[in-house]
Amino acid sequence: MPVFLGGQIGGSGYVEILVQLVPSKYLHPEIGLMAFGPEFYFNGSAGFVAELPFQNGFAPYAALGGAVILTAGPTSAESCEKDTPPCPKQSSSDDRLFGYARLGLAKYIPGRHDVRLALDAGIWAGKYREHDPNTSERFLWPMGAASVLVGLP
Repeated sequence: MPVFLGGQIGGSGYVEILVQLVPSKYLHPEIGLMAFGPEFYFNGSAGFVAELPFQNGFAPYAALGGAVILTAGPTSAESCEKDTPPCPKQSSSDDRLFGYARLGLAKYIPGRHDVRLALDAGIWAGKYREHDPNTSERFLWPMGAASVLVGLP
């Protein structure tokens, strides 16, 4: 089964390393992950891409899936005055849990390692929670994405 590995900005998260499996010509499961610090950031997603490849290498597609984005880290206390000793560090965190829907166009470039370039647009719909103070709200955000995936041998 062919496997594509690469990166994506937007789409199913802010920035992700993306793995797309290609068990069939038309339906591809995809998984995205990204984590870094020192302030903690994690983005994970999973979904499916349905595409209709043409002989000229172009493939319009639709994608559906779900994702989570978690952030946490220290913040300065807002009540501190400039003339006082250093403010105590506080911790804050938030998360976004959402579904996504995307429509786009991919271009396959054949070679020793096939390359898939893609642009798409869509929406994120879900819930945003801030943990200090404990608040939450629903959101519906438009999004755009660009990705580059390389076929693994």
